[in-house]
Amino acid sequence: MLYIMNRLFTILSIALLLMIASCDSYLDMKPIDPPQTADEIFSRAINVEKYLNNIYSFVPREWLNGANQGGGGLPYLPASDELDASFNNDWLKLIDGSWTPSSGAQFEKWGHFYYGIREANYFLQNIDLCDDPNLSEERKVQFKAEARFLRAYFYFYLMKMYGPVVLLEDYVSDVNDNLNFPRNSYDECVEYVSNELKEVSEILVDEQTYSSYIGRPTSGIALALRSRLLLYAASPLFNNRGTSLYNEWKNDEGENLVATTYDAEKWKKAADAALEVIHMGRYQLYKVYSTEIEDGVEIEKIDPYKSLTRAFYDLNSKEIIWGVNMRSDASYFQRCTPRGVQNVAWGGFGVTQQHVDAYAMSTGIYPIDPDYSSGNYQPNILPKELTGYSEDGFTKDFIHPYDKLKNGVDIFNMYVNREPRFYVNITWSGMRYPFSVVGDQPNEANSTIVQFYRGGNSGLTSDAAQRNFSLTGYTLRKLNPRENNLSNNPQWTFFLWPYIRLAEIYLNYTEAMIEYDPSNLDYQYWDELRARAGLPPIKSVYPGIEEDQNMLREMIRRERNIELAFESFRFFDVRRWQIAEETDKGFMYGMNIMSQDHNPGGDYWRRVPTSRGNRIFHRKQYLWPIQQFILDRDNLVEQAPFWN
Repeated sequence: MLYIMNRLFTILSIALLLMIASCDSYLDMKPIDPPQTADEIFSRAINVEKYLNNIYSFVPREWLNGANQGGGGLPYLPASDELDASFNNDWLKLIDGSWTPSSGAQFEKWGHFYYGIREANYFLQNIDLCDDPNLSEERKVQFKAEARFLRAYFYFYLMKMYGPVVLLEDYVSDVNDNLNFPRNSYDECVEYVSNELKEVSEILVDEQTYSSYIGRPTSGIALALRSRLLLYAASPLFNNRGTSLYNEWKNDEGENLVATTYDAEKWKKAADAALEVIHMGRYQLYKVYSTEIEDGVEIEKIDPYKSLTRAFYDLNSKEIIWGVNMRSDASYFQRCTPRGVQNVAWGGFGVTQQHVDAYAMSTGIYPIDPDYSSGNYQPNILPKELTGYSEDGFTKDFIHPYDKLKNGVDIFNMYVNREPRFYVNITWSGMRYPFSVVGDQPNEANSTIVQFYRGGNSGLTSDAAQRNFSLTGYTLRKLNPRENNLSNNPQWTFFLWPYIRLAEIYLNYTEAMIEYDPSNLDYQYWDELRARAGLPPIKSVYPGIEEDQNMLREMIRRERNIELAFESFRFFDVRRWQIAEETDKGFMYGMNIMSQDHNPGGDYWRRVPTSRGNRIFHRKQYLWPIQQFILDRDNLVEQAPFWN
């Protein structure tokens, strides 16, 4: 009887959900209309695919970072030390000390993903009812594997937010049931999801050949997600050498939910999982070469600027392992683009000074060491004679190395001779910003000098309600193509958003081997990443680093911070490394945007805390809390530590 009630509830609710959620999916779909019985839904091939498409609608749209968007947005960029955003919504509760199990509901995913898991289970339970000849057995097998992949993805997403979760396996629950299921241990969750991804990787196709299937999983996507899963599982938050936050976290039977002993082999599993993806030979780091003349000889060299930007926009890029169609959501571009460039832009994504300081020089040397010993971020600027870095004075007629516009501008020396990723990722005040680019070379006429100071074309005005400005004096440029047509009728360039790319897998392998056995680290993947970014190998920049595991650890974390910037990694990386109590609390810094003195040497050009004030981070915030109404329905599931 319970099964019949569960199935009836699912049938009735799914029709409504399809009508609501279909417009939010990254795959085009239409709802099943009118509501039907299970036999009717799964009797027709077209309805089977619509039902599967609905399960895809539970995959978060990561380009909506920072947006409310009716519950579709995510908080990971502005709530990390990458950004300080000018707009107000529920993400502020994650940083201002007011976060409770109920106040962060805008971004909670417990119910969201368990609903998705239930729909995947229901699909798997009923797809074999379909005997429509338009659904071949081969496609049916693929559809089952896709549903299992989605279920595994939903579990992994829950785990990176909540730690150990409830494994329902094939159970189809009713959302109104008092389930009384406890959390499984974290290691049990990892084993289950890892096995699922491994098994479906042997069933899924190598490549989706239909254009309408772009974004659906392949064997490589499943293995790449497994690489990420195992790296997170090996990391200090859940694999700590004696300082775990969760040694006392037990279920009602007294069993530890998180292992209390360190296991180095978890790092080995993570390294092997990354190598499995790399050795498939299916993916390549995206590179564009240009010909240069040296001593009368033509030499082909990597163009780091074209390589770093086109990797995301070339739909044939073999670096993108899992890319999802952004469709027509322009809000990401509007949050990145300064208002002075286009009046429909908002420019509210302010890159923090912490992130700006993290970039290396063009030589590969990092000029600034962050210091958190005071309980707040302070830059430790290394001597100029060692790094070539200076915050004294301005350079006249600077030509931007990526845009190469002929009319140079005077820029603060802080921004001179930085690595190529700085110039393709960051927009600063006084920079000449090109737009509506056709071909390789921007047109001087289609450019604007960005002004983030008070009263400037992209700065704070006298309007007390204004939100369309940068709190830091920077905006992010990465994943915001200059090919966007920012005329009076803007036309945005939509592309495949990179959920997983090969650069991450290279970094996963390198980090895992540094932790497991740095003496056997193969540096070729790290070196290749740096070469694509226009930087020399790490061992040539820091001789002897191979003998210093702590320094290797610091440098790979810096590399990851920059290479994967603004792709929703940083928020979770600092948590899995268990360093968020340093990075995510205290003041975020930027230039002095309240100053109207933007002249060289003026009061604008100094680090100041942003107007958001002091950020709060408590140790409970390493994991997401479960909302109280869920705990009331499931008496066995435990709240995350320190939230009670």
